[in-house]
Amino acid sequence: MPFLRPSSYLMKRGDRDDDPAPTFGTSAVGNSEVDDGTDESPRGEAAHHQQQHMKAQRRREFGFPAQEKPVQRNGWRARPPLPSLRLSPSEELAALIHFITAIPSNAITDVDPNEPVPAELLLDFNTRSGDRAKAELDNVVQSTWFEHPVVIFSLVHSPKAREVKKIIESYKLLPKPVVIEVDERRDADIISPLLHRLTSSPTLPVVLIGGKPVGPVEHIQAAHEDGSLKLLLADAGAVIGGSEKKKKKKLVVQYSDEE
Repeated sequence: MPFLRPSSYLMKRGDRDDDPAPTFGTSAVGNSEVDDGTDESPRGEAAHHQQQHMKAQRRREFGFPAQEKPVQRNGWRARPPLPSLRLSPSEELAALIHFITAIPSNAITDVDPNEPVPAELLLDFNTRSGDRAKAELDNVVQSTWFEHPVVIFSLVHSPKAREVKKIIESYKLLPKPVVIEVDERRDADIISPLLHRLTSSPTLPVVLIGGKPVGPVEHIQAAHEDGSLKLLLADAGAVIGGSEKKKKKKLVVQYSDEE
């Protein structure tokens, strides 16, 4: 019985009867190996350079920089990474509040508080995405001071800190002030000198109203007495008496439900 090849192995023969059928691993012209796409002849080199020139011309047409050097034959070279964001002191302060208030257990470790804290340690997005990272940072700064117009870095056993908290609490603000007891945090040794660098406040407590430090304690007491502290709080977006109004509103809702 004659041997029959499967149809998948049949290949078209040449016009002449004496042309050998091409086999696997060989070209259709002869028994040489299949062309791998490279041509070392002068004609092949000229065609390659012409192809690279056309690619560069097309890149210029679409607004991309032309590559003067030919790229690797196996693909494009890797693009160098963009630099990370460099935070200004005000941006670093907002990023610090964002970092602490996002998750209470967050802590800053293994950094020099006398040097700028790397942005990638404080922010929860890609800080190497260029203009997108800058837009994200601006959004973080605005939302941080909108949600937390008053922030107090305090000490639990400090008489001055207790006096400041008492003054701020008397305004019954909404949103409620964020109170961070530094001496109860495991990163207290970093937070204290970090606040000194960012706010120029020599000691705690540090009060931030609208993202700006207000102090020392004697100035806060004087501003409370002459009414200027009330204006600062209102300008920062804090609603004076807002927490008391909210509490009364809840009581009215409860009474109406009981009726």
